[in-house]
Amino acid sequence: MSKLTASATTTKLIASAIYSVYFAVLGLPILSVCLVSNGISKIIRMFLAISNE
Repeated sequence: MSKLTASATTTKLIASAIYSVYFAVLGLPILSVCLVSNGISKIIRMFLAISNE
């Protein structure tokens, strides 16, 4: 019984590690795209403000 619970906890740990890696791999491009789009919008706003003056 104790061996079964130990294997169950190790599989849970492995599964959670895989999930965290999966979400990190998925989340990083999304995060970078959000950061890049925010940066581009800020640059465009600065450019528009300069051209309006």
